[in-house]
Amino acid sequence: MRIIAFTPLALCAAALHAQDYSWPREIPVGGGAIGTIVLYQPQAEKLTGNQLTARGAIALKVSGKPDPIFGAMWMTAIVDVDRDSGMVWLHGLKISRVRWPEATPEQQTRFTQYVEQDFPAAGFRMTIERLQASLASADAERSHTDGLKNDPPRIMFAEQLAVLLMYDGEPRLEPVPNTGLQLVVNTPFGVVKDTASGTYWLGAGENLWYSATDPKGPWKAGGTPPAEILKHAQAGDSLIAQADIPTTRPDTLFAADSSAAVPTTPSPTSLQADSAAARVDTLASRSDSAARTAAASTTAAATTAVDSAALSAPVIVTATEPTELVVTQGPPTWKTTAGGKLLYVENTETPWIRETEGKDNYLLIAGRWFKSPSLQGPWAFARPDSLPAVFQEIPAESPIGGVRSSIALTVEAQDALLDLEIPQTTAVQRSQATLAVKYDGEPKFTPIPGTSVAYATNTASQVLQVGGAFYACDNAVWFKSASAQGPWAVADSIPKSEIAKIPPSTPVYNLTYVDVYAATPQVVYVGYTPGYVGAYPYYGVPVYGTGWYYPPYVGAVYYPHAVTYGVHATYNPYTGWGMGTTVATGFFAFGIGVAIGSSHSGYYPAGGYRGCFNCTINTGGRGGAGGGRNQVNIGNTAGGGSRQRPANRAGQQPSRNSNLYNKPQNRGRTADRATRNQASSQLGANRRGGGSNNVFADRNGDVHRRTNNGWESRQGNNWSRDGGSSNYGSRGGGNREYQARQRSSTRSSGGGRGGGGRRR
Repeated sequence: MRIIAFTPLALCAAALHAQDYSWPREIPVGGGAIGTIVLYQPQAEKLTGNQLTARGAIALKVSGKPDPIFGAMWMTAIVDVDRDSGMVWLHGLKISRVRWPEATPEQQTRFTQYVEQDFPAAGFRMTIERLQASLASADAERSHTDGLKNDPPRIMFAEQLAVLLMYDGEPRLEPVPNTGLQLVVNTPFGVVKDTASGTYWLGAGENLWYSATDPKGPWKAGGTPPAEILKHAQAGDSLIAQADIPTTRPDTLFAADSSAAVPTTPSPTSLQADSAAARVDTLASRSDSAARTAAASTTAAATTAVDSAALSAPVIVTATEPTELVVTQGPPTWKTTAGGKLLYVENTETPWIRETEGKDNYLLIAGRWFKSPSLQGPWAFARPDSLPAVFQEIPAESPIGGVRSSIALTVEAQDALLDLEIPQTTAVQRSQATLAVKYDGEPKFTPIPGTSVAYATNTASQVLQVGGAFYACDNAVWFKSASAQGPWAVADSIPKSEIAKIPPSTPVYNLTYVDVYAATPQVVYVGYTPGYVGAYPYYGVPVYGTGWYYPPYVGAVYYPHAVTYGVHATYNPYTGWGMGTTVATGFFAFGIGVAIGSSHSGYYPAGGYRGCFNCTINTGGRGGAGGGRNQVNIGNTAGGGSRQRPANRAGQQPSRNSNLYNKPQNRGRTADRATRNQASSQLGANRRGGGSNNVFADRNGDVHRRTNNGWESRQGNNWSRDGGSSNYGSRGGGNREYQARQRSSTRSSGGGRGGGGRRR
């Protein structure tokens, strides 16, 4: 039984979602005696850090007058984002301009005073989806990240349940204090050596253990490790919860719809040949243990699990270099999509597509497409804006509809890019924020070419030296000190122009996405965009990781860096980027537990964001009903063609744990968000107005609306049909804005999504 405790923060978030944050909004004028101002959904013109410049259509309803007076207003606001609640608070509003095309000069002055005097200083709340939609009208084109590396990782295939046991280089052992055990520290899994017997043990959870005489295999399932190892495993389980690392099973989020596609019989000369190549490639990889990696053998059965079912144990495949493992349940099962023009493999969690008449296989790995005519390679990077045009015909409601976020020019990819621009923000209390940085010996710094910045190498923290000052970033909060050893205080400014020069080839590149916005004597306003946790825009789509391999620091302590490959990083538009083992949660769970339990042996990327941004273990289940096959986890709907958000299905909830500022490491640092949420909800312009959210203001302040019959413009106190060169929809960007607004309305039903990356 799982007991769920509702914290004040959770209750506050629930209350926020219970309130109607749809549009338009209504603001009383003169307490309501004069009339009301109707504010339609704002249209962003620019988002710089946490500063939003926007315009919006407004309407003044004067008491006793039958017709409203339409106008437009321009404003600036501070954007305060909480991805866990899916909400945005726009506050610190400043009205910079108001235009009333239908008013006389005298009315123009009087009506403008109404807006300036009665618009609430507390601003208003909206869902992240609505803010994202408003960015559709922004001036700047979506940014492109230069310097990312797209060399393909080693790609391996298995036609039975298999788990990739990834080492960061050759296995490195460290003693576990006061025991007869050694822990392999350069893997996220729990690999422990019993020094008495020389046997290595790998914990897979659910009473399943593997043993080997070599950490690179072969691994044999079954058996019971020494009591000392079991004791640490049990301790690790309790520490997982304390570390606030979720293990959500995405096979409960997305179920494959087997009726959505028609099975096909692959041609003997192409598809079957590649299936055979996959088996040969896998076997060849297993025999290559001396040079690169080793794999394990299959086993007869797993030990009895909680449900007493006889389970087949996954194969363990090891690797010591950037590698991705593609697992199918038996030979690949191909199905058609896009009107029969494309084939995709149904029985895998890795998006695997090919054109019906083509020769190349396309794999989507860490948001990047790699192609090859043979599963044995060589694989080549395929830019997302140069994929076959037919990829854009993949139906959004299909079991693989989620890949549309990784296909340039689709609305899903455009939405994902917009999301990368929205910062997660908070206010840090100066008096409560502390930091301690530990080095392996005296601090060591490496200069970054082309900059005046150097970064510390012999610490798990991210510390920069810029001139004579030192800056450390911990969980997206900047600290400053005159010494590398501290003491540290919250930084109220950073040398942003120099930090921005750090290239992706450097392991501290993610710090270029953390900012300090403003400061008061009590708090410092900070924020980060998804680049801090590894999500970057690249040729029209979001990708995960820089693609660069960063060698770890090896001294008396082992410090790894963030990786791109080997962690099965996948994206979907509701929960964002997730990581996992492809098969089962137990491997990661035990590995995290043992790592936390060892004082210096934790396998965590430097930078404080331990675990993935939206940590999701991709699992197909082992046993029980439907447990014999992996569930496809690459759709963007809650079950084929339903087009529902996951939260609309029983037992399915989007992730609500993507905000780093709500993590345990930051909870004592940040200002009371619950109080701020309450104030913004009660005092802001949050009262729902009547009518449709279909009115827009163009850049000149003229007002337009979208009806079932097309676009209309407000002229002479009347609406007239747009046409020709004056059509706001086709020439003024109205169609794009209207479509984005409609999509955000659908996704915002019942509240916004959590999750990074995407929420990412």
